[in-house]
Amino acid sequence: MKVTDVRPFTEHDSRGTGLTVAGFPMVLGGIVGGVLISFMIKGSRKSAGALVLYGILGGLALAGILQFGSQVIAGNFLINALVIGLSLSATTAFIVGLKALIGTPGLPIAAMTTMLLANPISSATRPKEFLPWHWGAIGQFFVPSSSAALLRTESYFPEAPTTILWATLISWTLFGFGLLLLAHLRKHSTRISSSDQ
Repeated sequence: MKVTDVRPFTEHDSRGTGLTVAGFPMVLGGIVGGVLISFMIKGSRKSAGALVLYGILGGLALAGILQFGSQVIAGNFLINALVIGLSLSATTAFIVGLKALIGTPGLPIAAMTTMLLANPISSATRPKEFLPWHWGAIGQFFVPSSSAALLRTESYFPEAPTTILWATLISWTLFGFGLLLLAHLRKHSTRISSSDQ
């Protein structure tokens, strides 16, 4: 049987292995970034600025490595950098926001949610239909799955619909920033209450 690729992988990643593995740095990068920002940056405004900066620089750097270094992704570099940066921001903001809101326990809760729950059901290494029960479908609403699928689609099938994938990453990012805002407002209201007494 003759097989013709609809859209072949890059010359340096003819079997797509590198593209599959590319999802792991986005997950790990988001977790590491979240932990570092949580401990190194004090204050909600500075943390928010660090989250934005980390997403931009991390997206550009990792996209550069994957597209021009190892050459495992193709397509528009800036779009790929945006996907990766948004993926990093979504995970990082979730970790930083939860830690700011509930304290140190927020770090392991957010990290385990990403690494131990979302990552195994992300279908980054196999089609979601191969996962048992409804885990494949559920996984699509978490950052690891959405970012891997969006990067793969934008690299090789940019004409395909990606609205839900973009919306998922943006929603997680806004959710993380929302947690950070709630933590800031709660701390601010506590200070006002203390000064009134």
